[in-house]
Amino acid sequence: MLIKRNRFFSALLLTGLGANVAHADGQFYLGFGLGAGDVDAAPNAFISSPNVVDDQSTDTVFASEFLVGYQFDNGLTIDLAFDDYESTGILFAPLLTGQLKYNATRINLGYASKPSGRLSFVGKLGLNIYDLELTESPLLNPGPEDSLSQDGTSLYLELGGDWHISQNGRLGLSWSFTDTDAGDVSAIKLRYRYLFGGGE
Repeated sequence: MLIKRNRFFSALLLTGLGANVAHADGQFYLGFGLGAGDVDAAPNAFISSPNVVDDQSTDTVFASEFLVGYQFDNGLTIDLAFDDYESTGILFAPLLTGQLKYNATRINLGYASKPSGRLSFVGKLGLNIYDLELTESPLLNPGPEDSLSQDGTSLYLELGGDWHISQNGRLGLSWSFTDTDAGDVSAIKLRYRYLFGGGE
């Protein structure tokens, strides 16, 4: 499947980059985040039915992420991240409900500013390889649920800040945005990063 091949090449690219920066001044880090977001998906991007309206439907999702990366001493960062967003349920039209799942692998280039006190600015721009899946269930026609999906690539933007809670620990709050073929995906996440090696 194309999405799996893209994820493999993304991981391979980061491995090669990691080998190149292994002797540079900086720190490797691991991080994870939790939050909430919105998927503004067009139902007709998944389902061709007279019961489905041609409007955007906003679905609230639970968002989680895991990332591994490297931060240079000058503040530049590069990381590989994995996103998993899942909705509680969405009403497309009077006869159709569904659930959206959004999974993505992304490679990000970013910048973390020098801390002012304990607070620093963080920004990222990345390439997002995503899979957006809809599970639809007709309310008036009980039976097996159909799953439809879209995959593709998009640009990823993130802005936020980090609170330096220790020499190597960072607690951050971020807003992110990406535009898929089916609609916009945005999220606000609370993230913890741990930087290995020497601190500030």
